[in-house]
Amino acid sequence: MAVIWTFSLIVASLLSIQMTGQTVSAAYLVISASPSSIQPILTTTLKLRCSIKLDNTLNARQIHGNLGVEQTNTEPPALADVDHIVSIILKKYNSVTLTNEAVANIIPYDKPVAEGSYANLVQVDGNTDSSPVPGEKGYLEVTWFKPMEGGTFSCEVTALTSDRHPTTLTQNLEVSVIEPGISDLVIHIAAHDLELSKHKKYITQLEEVNKELKQEVDILKSNITLHQDLYAHLRQDLDTLTANITHQTSALISQVNGLKRQNLQTGFDVCRSQFIRFPTPYLTKPQVVTSFIRLGFTLTANSLEEPYIFQVNAENVDEVGFNVTCINTGHGAIADFVWLAIEA
Repeated sequence: MAVIWTFSLIVASLLSIQMTGQTVSAAYLVISASPSSIQPILTTTLKLRCSIKLDNTLNARQIHGNLGVEQTNTEPPALADVDHIVSIILKKYNSVTLTNEAVANIIPYDKPVAEGSYANLVQVDGNTDSSPVPGEKGYLEVTWFKPMEGGTFSCEVTALTSDRHPTTLTQNLEVSVIEPGISDLVIHIAAHDLELSKHKKYITQLEEVNKELKQEVDILKSNITLHQDLYAHLRQDLDTLTANITHQTSALISQVNGLKRQNLQTGFDVCRSQFIRFPTPYLTKPQVVTSFIRLGFTLTANSLEEPYIFQVNAENVDEVGFNVTCINTGHGAIADFVWLAIEA
């Protein structure tokens, strides 16, 4: 049996008491269901909406004749004036207790709420002052997911007129239940199986991606371990070189402390072979001492392919200057040296 996807409306039309000739300010209480009937298991959602619609262009007889929807009676709607909505309540008739149970409600300056046992069954939306639908003054919309039963629903709106007198608008709507046929269930199960197959395929794809990512993580962990070992080895070599430099520097300082400042000239440069000219020439050939002041290396995967060698010497010293031979070999090696000239 096919699902009847029509949009049923039951409209209660209320008119303002302020009239000029046959033109009135009209307010309509509209209760609607989408779909108008449900099929258990097959129907995914059921929306019930209570809304107050305004229209300032129709007279009382025209309103009744032009609505084009089902009415609860054949009489023209009563005249009324809705200036401020106080509350909108959706109720459902309970055939066991023979009472109308509140499903959801909304009041000014507050969010719509679901009542009692419906709190975990429905989703609610609404506003008493505005609506995203043009021409609506306020609304309350309640949504059921996977509805299993219909029933008789009623909208009850409490409002104030422009004279601040209370007024009430009420209207009912029946949502019928159509039991699904065998063909409907077969189609539903086939569609469900197709959707399940898509999900399984997607899960398989995610598992493959996860497997590849795990392999990449393992490779990264291995590389990190390798670089940690390489760094530890280079760190040990650098510590040894630093200790040697410290020893040489201490010896040099001991020699300098016994000399007069005016007999000393010093300088430093990046490790490279070059001619160093004294800032002030000596009267006799001085004694020149050289040493490193900074050693280092850049850690790469090729750092252990060749040994690190650091060496600096002063040669061909005379009163004007001297030649320096500075060697720093090894992948990524860096070094700076210092020289000290002492008058003999």
